[in-house]
Amino acid sequence: RQADEFKKNLPLFPGRKSILRRNPAAAPMAAGLSPLIYEVVQLSESYPRVEDLVEHSSQPDFIVYKALTALLAKKILLEEGGSRSGADELETILPREKMIILREKIISRFTNIFNLNYGKVLLVASSGAPAADFIKRCATVPGYTGRRKSAMSQFSMESPLGTAGSIELYGGMELLIFSIPEAAHMGPLWRAFGSNAVGLVLIWDEAGSGDLKTLEAAKQDILSRTSVPVAHVYSGLGAPDMDKVRKAFALKDGEAPFVVGPDGTGALEVFTSIFDKLLNDDQNSGTGSKTPVEAR
Repeated sequence: RQADEFKKNLPLFPGRKSILRRNPAAAPMAAGLSPLIYEVVQLSESYPRVEDLVEHSSQPDFIVYKALTALLAKKILLEEGGSRSGADELETILPREKMIILREKIISRFTNIFNLNYGKVLLVASSGAPAADFIKRCATVPGYTGRRKSAMSQFSMESPLGTAGSIELYGGMELLIFSIPEAAHMGPLWRAFGSNAVGLVLIWDEAGSGDLKTLEAAKQDILSRTSVPVAHVYSGLGAPDMDKVRKAFALKDGEAPFVVGPDGTGALEVFTSIFDKLLNDDQNSGTGSKTPVEAR
């Protein structure tokens, strides 16, 4: 309901990148106002950027935006560097109302309150080459930022290990793209790096077509520890052997792997498929994509 209201009132709300400041000419605030009003005004002193203030408030985002709108209308706060219609918003992978729901879905999966600002998509590849290629192609995904200097910076992008990039979600939350190449040799790392996982992407190229059973074993091992949506991605030249792929991954009729082209075509669909499953609470994680992505 709040997501629907948020969408309806979006043109009235301040942009999330806007900077707020107290109006020195405003009359003193009256006593007896809602505690939220005092909280928002106080937070604006420490967190003048709208998105930071909303993130640090104790109240739901929609309620905070309504309070901000009222304070701006009364000219108790002034807005700088932003526009009301959301024109200052970064391009995002999903509509804003879905972003709000997705953020809550991801948060609800975690029990550790210190891990509420990020989720993680694991990339498990047949080798370093398709992992590196897919990461490069993620540059076409809205909100994606590459992280060349990862925790495992001694590994080059030819065999990326660690946080390779992130996708900005809503309210300060990030989706980290964590790469684990060489599936055949990295099994012990799945447990160590699987915390906060909300999705799994299996990647191979033509050279890794003989490693599909290894990827499937990795998938089953990970899913035995945490239930997450799965996307199967072919990142090589040409086209994969669909019959072989369906058999190796036990895909249902009508399901097919995603095919990501050299220009990044198809990368967006990989992540939106994971998000759609999270939004729909689809925990049948062994499924592939609903439809093939023709991206060549």
